[in-house]
Amino acid sequence: MTVESAPSLQERYAPNGRCFGCGPANPIGLRIGSRPSVDDLAILVASWTPTSDHEAFDGVVTATGRGTFVAVRPDHPAYDRW
Repeated sequence: MTVESAPSLQERYAPNGRCFGCGPANPIGLRIGSRPSVDDLAILVASWTPTSDHEAFDGVVTATGRGTFVAVRPDHPAYDRW
């Protein structure tokens, strides 16, 4: 299993989490997933793929979606590397 295909930290340690930004159990949330970097396991990489539920209109992601992705990460250990 590669690092990228491994379950996110949120899926592993908080599978019932309902946080709008990173909760795997929030059906309308962003479900941001953090995983160790392939190059350096001490660095966590967060990823998010918007869906049509996060669009203001066709092809345009809402400011709320983008803003939440950035706002959720200050509590992240790797935030200072951005």
